[in-house]
Formats: sequence, C-alpha cells, structure tokens
Amino acid sequence: MHSRLGNRSRPGIVAIGLLIGIASSCAAADEPGDHDALDVRLTHKTMTMRVGYPAVVLPGDAFPSVELVSRARDAGTLDGEVVREDDGVAVKRVAAQELRPGQKATLAFEGKAGPGRYRLTLQFVTGDRPVFRDAYYFSVLDPAGLPEGYSLVAHPGKDGRLVYTPDYRGNRIPDFSTVGYLGGDKEIPDVPVKVTLAPEPGDATARIQRAIDQVSALAPDKEGFRGAVLLKKGVYEVGTLKIKASGVVVRGEGPGKDRRVPLLDPAAGLSRDAFLRALADPTGTVLVTGRLPFSVAGAGGVSVRKEPAAEVLDSYVPVGAVTFSVRNPGDFRAGDKVLIQRRGNEAWVNAIGMDRIPGKKPWPPRDTGFERVVTAVAGDRLTVNAPIVTAIEKRWGGGSVSRYDDPGRISRVGVENLRMIQYCAADAKVGLGNVRGAAVTFANVTDAWVRDAVAEHFYDNGAIVLGAQTRNITVRDSSILLADEKYTEGYVPRYGFKVGEGGRATLHLVENCYALNCRHAFYVDHQVTGPNVFHNSTGEKDLTNSEPHHLWSSGGLYDNVNGSVALMNRLTYGSGHGWAAANYVAWNTRGRLICERPPTAQNWAIGHVGFRLQGPFHDWRPPKDEAYDGGGHGHWDLYRNPVRIGVEASDHEFTNVPEGTLDDHPYGYWMTDRRNAWIQYDLRRPQKVSALKMSFPTFSPYVDAKKRDQPPPERDRVYLFDIAVSDDGKTWRTVHKDGKGAAGGHDVLRTYEFPEVEARYVRVVAKGSDVGKTGREGSTVFHLSRVRVLPEPRFDPVKAVPEVKPASLFRQQVKERAPR
Repeated sequence: MHSRLGNRSRPGIVAIGLLIGIASSCAAADEPGDHDALDVRLTHKTMTMRVGYPAVVLPGDAFPSVELVSRARDAGTLDGEVVREDDGVAVKRVAAQELRPGQKATLAFEGKAGPGRYRLTLQFVTGDRPVFRDAYYFSVLDPAGLPEGYSLVAHPGKDGRLVYTPDYRGNRIPDFSTVGYLGGDKEIPDVPVKVTLAPEPGDATARIQRAIDQVSALAPDKEGFRGAVLLKKGVYEVGTLKIKASGVVVRGEGPGKDRRVPLLDPAAGLSRDAFLRALADPTGTVLVTGRLPFSVAGAGGVSVRKEPAAEVLDSYVPVGAVTFSVRNPGDFRAGDKVLIQRRGNEAWVNAIGMDRIPGKKPWPPRDTGFERVVTAVAGDRLTVNAPIVTAIEKRWGGGSVSRYDDPGRISRVGVENLRMIQYCAADAKVGLGNVRGAAVTFANVTDAWVRDAVAEHFYDNGAIVLGAQTRNITVRDSSILLADEKYTEGYVPRYGFKVGEGGRATLHLVENCYALNCRHAFYVDHQVTGPNVFHNSTGEKDLTNSEPHHLWSSGGLYDNVNGSVALMNRLTYGSGHGWAAANYVAWNTRGRLICERPPTAQNWAIGHVGFRLQGPFHDWRPPKDEAYDGGGHGHWDLYRNPVRIGVEASDHEFTNVPEGTLDDHPYGYWMTDRRNAWIQYDLRRPQKVSALKMSFPTFSPYVDAKKRDQPPPERDRVYLFDIAVSDDGKTWRTVHKDGKGAAGGHDVLRTYEFPEVEARYVRVVAKGSDVGKTGREGSTVFHLSRVRVLPEPRFDPVKAVPEVKPASLFRQQVKERAPR
C-alpha cells in the first residue's frame, strides 16, 4: 500500500531551538513525560498520538516535530534520525547537539513527508554512556485510499504481505505466527507405535500406565521421541494416566464418528454398567473415566540463573517489538532462553485505575514475564523469537532480561485420536452440581499437543488445560462437550479450552476446535502473557463469554472464532478481576463481541460480524481521573449487525444483554431487576407495527446443593409488562397494557397484539413477575428471551460488507514468516 520516497538526496536540515510553547492547533501525545533523562513530546496538527491508535500523516503534510527538556543531572549530547522503515534509508538526521540540565529544545524537520512508514529515533549520551534511547513512529498514507475490506491497522500491501500501521510509540498488532508445537516450525508428527493394547473388561488404568512407563524408559530417537502407546478401538475404564517423560504419545484409533455429538446423556439416568454396555461397539477409542484421565507433567519449570539481570535500556519497548537494547549485553548468545520481566509499579496501577476498584482490594504493583529465546545479538540489541505483548516503559519501572534453564520440563508429548467421557448421571436435586474434573492437564511442558480428541462432561475450570509453566502446545481438531443449560444451577464452572493455570503459559495454539454448552469456551487465566491464539473455532450455545479472565492477561488472538468473545474490564468480579485483556485482537469474529480499550494499551476489533456489546463496567470511571478511558472500542473496521434492528435497554444484569433477545442464542435473554426498566427496538424508520412475538425463559429444575429445601419457582413465573411505541424515542404511547407472559422457554413464542400503528421505536416496559426466588409473591426480576416485531420490518437494501482481508490474520502471518 505504500510507495517509497523518490528523493534519495542528502537528508534534510533539522532546526533545533529553544522551546517556546505548544501551539493550540497541535495534536499532542496522551501521555505525560516518563521521568527519564529526557521528557519528549511529539506534536503535529492532525496526527493522532494516543496509545493503540494508528499514527497517520497524510501525504504532503509536514513531519511531526519534537519538543523535549533534559532531566539529566549532567550535560550530554543529543542525536537521532528519521528512518523510512520500508527501505531503511535515513531521510532526516539530528545533528549532534549539546543539552544542559533543564534545557528545553524543539526539533523541527523541514520538508514534506512522502508515503511510507517512519521511525524517529533519539539518543542522549552523557560522557560515553547512553542514558536515553527511544523511538517514535508514524505512517504517511491516505486511509481513504485503502481498498474496501482493508483495515488501517493491518492490511495486505502491494506485494501481498501485511503492512502494519503502528501508533506513535510503535505499538502494533503483534505477530502470532510462533505459537504452537515447535513454534510452528514443524508439523505434529506421527510417532511410531511401540506398545499396542486392546480393550479388556475391568479397570485398565494399571495396564495402560505400565505401557506408558515402558515407552518412557526407551531411549529417544534423534527427534526426541521414544514412541507411542496405541489403544485399539474399544472401551477402556481408566482413572488417571500420567505422562512424566519426554517423547511419549498416547494414541487411540479415533474419537468416533462425530466429535460434536456427545455419547453420554446425563438425563438418561443410566448406571455406569448400563452405560458401558451401551458403548459395547464404539467406532473409536473411548476412555470412560473419573476426574482426570490424563496428567501430563514435568518435574519443574523455569529456573532463572543466579547472575545479574540485564536492564532494558530503551525508554519504551512497544507491543509487537522483537528487538530492544539492554545494558551490558555481552553474556547473551543466540539460542539463550530468557525471561523478560516487564515491571508495573504503583504509578502504573494508578494509571489503569486498578487501585480504585469499588469494594475490592487494589492491585499491588504487578510484574509481567515474557518467556523468549534469543535469536540474534548485535551490539546492545537483542532479538527474540516472539514479540513483546505489553509495552515495557521506564516510567512504570522498566524491564530486565535474565537467562533461565528448565531441566524439569518435558517435551514432545501428545494425546490424540480418542474420546474421554467422565461418567455422570443427573442428581435428582443438584443436577450435575457435584461433577468436576479436567480431561487433559499440562504442567511444566513445552512443545506438545492434543489432536483429534473429544472430552465429554468435564465440568471444572477447564476441560483441556494448558497450565503452569507451559509453552508452545497445540490443541487441534478437538471438542469439549457438556450437557445443556438445564444443568447450570449451582456453581458448575463449565470452562472449556483453558490457557494458564496459576502460572506462566505462553505461545499456545487452539485451532479448529469446538466447545458445546461451555461457560467460558476459549479462556485465558490471570496474568497470562502471549502470544496465544484461538483460531477457526466455535463456541456453540455459550453460557457466557470466551475471554481472558482477569488481572491483565495480554497478547491474545481470537481469529475467526464464532461465539461470544469479551475483551473487557471485569472490574469487581471475583476478587477484583479488573482489566482482563490488554493488547488482544479479535479478527473476523462472528457472534457477540465486547472490545474495550484499557488505559496504556489497546484491544483491536477487526472485521466483526454480529452484535457489538458494551461490558458491564463500560461506563465506570475512577473519580477525578480524566486520563482513564475504559470506553474505547478499538477499531471496529467493517463491523456489521446482521439483524439490522437496533436494540438498547435502560439497564441489564450481568451478561444478560438486550441483544440476547434478537440473536437467537438458545440461552440468550435480557434480565433486569428494576421495576419499570425497559428494552426498546429501533426499526430505523417509521413502519407499521401490530404485534410482538415474545418468549420468556425457564430455568433449571435443579437447585444449589446448599439450598436443597428451596423450590425453584422461576420455572413457573409469569412476567408482567406493557408495550409502548414512539416516533422519536422521546414521546411514548402505550399500545398493550398489563401484558402477561408465562415462562415457557426460548422457543415458545407467543403473540401479543395491539391496534396497528406506525412507529419507529417499540418498547417493552418491565413490571416484574408474579413470584420471586423465595416463593414469595411479587418480584422486580424480569427475563425476556426473544422478541420479534410484526409485521416483519423492512429495511433499505445495503451493500454487503466484505470480510476483512486477509481472511485469517494468523494464517497470513504464518505464511509470511521467514524460514528458520
């Protein structure tokens, strides 16, 4: 998309003078000085200078200028240059200039900026020691000139390769291509079989474990593999199987005909023996099990070497960067495993508002670790194998780099081609409230996989868990199948594919996977740092959202994920979850999406089709904190609402949003706990209206185990409401008064008629229900499942919005990655 500058003459002159002030017409950065050796501020008449927003200069406009003041204790020398990143040519240079302590200066670059991407670097040296090094970024392009279906943030260039448009600090969408098994360098292999087992009656745990141990004792081949244990087609009763050595794979002969359909129905009430008899002739390998059929774990994780850490020299290392400077880099070599620590001090906690969470303890200072491998060393510059996904900033404490060892980890292990079923039957009182367990857990593991596997009825904080101290695991072509919503009463976690478990987990890939009836289908735990990727996967009948869950998880990608995704502030949830997502990307997602911008970072929404929602704390602001911005939605390039009717409500409870009444989600509904609350529908223009079809949800017949003696009257509620219409959204007239809607379930639509009128807006006014949770008459609670306006509204034809290009960000990045 960018053409290179044609003028290759000597760089233009830079004027340096005393700082007089900032013209009111200039746009300025949204951040204060970083209390470094220099305070630096970029200014430009039109360029946006906010973290997470592309820094764009129109062709022919002036270059940005720089205003700075020296905070160093000693005099020093300032130099720098403006480099066109497309070809590495320095187009402007800053002549070496002495700056005294407290001196202010302006750097104004003559000439006009030609198309391209630019980096402005500054260095300040006192004596022979660099005390300040920083870079600022801008792109010269006309956003209006991008072809339809292209995002300004990341789009194909003329050569087909992605062009990224960073913000003024260099933050950009990260490269996610190094996730998964061996960083994507090799395909998952078919490991040779060393031991084969056939099904036999009775408990097979000891027999399979002996086979695993037998293979574990073999010498590894040149690729590090010892061999596979093959479980022939049939049914195996097992407890927990443990893989504790590298190079071991457990393989079945397939998970059955359809990995999206469960074999066990808890409502059937079959005894364990009866269920086993029903599985007498399975089409694949089936493990009927308890809470944890597979534990894959090494003996230990990362152990940082006892040597001085190298401090990061750069004042700012942006999101997406793979190179940075360190002080005293002499000990580092290509191939070193390093832990990069990004510090987050009290000032950072204050800047993101997490010291003022209502009713919860404030976050303490919070460091973030990135596990990386050094790929090159040049002078004081280190290059690592995967990008930084939360900016390292000196004003928040800077960062450091330490080498580490991990001899206790195991690698090149896999679980594949089988189905795991936790036997369960619905309890007469609590449903499945007593069922827990994960199917496969990884801890202290690198370069591993799960593929072509199905996990049924594992109701816990993750059915397939890429847990503590794990790196580069692929989960592919696999499913997690849970029972439907009637078993949700009581605390049944229902988490699906989980990245992280109370510790570091990074560079993981979940691809071509399916989750049914999950609470959090594709889920990331607290403080997990990416890159991590969920690609081409579906959450069907989501109970809530796929999401990073709490405490500043950073650097994830939801790419072509169909379901409900939330990148948001979870503020007071749990222990004070606060900002859960930072520097996440939702790319060509489908369904429901919440995407909010955290202070000091960004979340990007590119190409979403479906409903765009606000999080439950979207409007929260810490008092007297004007810099806080929790309401930004990133970049909703080519967002499309397929229903076309607009919907809003006076309020909603939890994740039960008004859009739930339109999108045909089987568990979707709007909920309020306020009498005379309302939900209204915008038909876009005045149209004839004569009725509403509405359905009201029923709830589980099961109750929490701690409340066994309480009846569940919600199943038999009658909801009370009025219907009103309006031409302008301000003046309303009631057309259906004292309506009554019996709870009947999502698909039981009843018609509520009124004399035909012409109106643009239709409103349902909630007046509560006839009975509350305790069985007492009268309640303010109101639930509404589905609403259809009759006659069906007509809309002006509109041009279809194309999918953003490339269709898959992740696959495009993998395609572009240079061979290594």
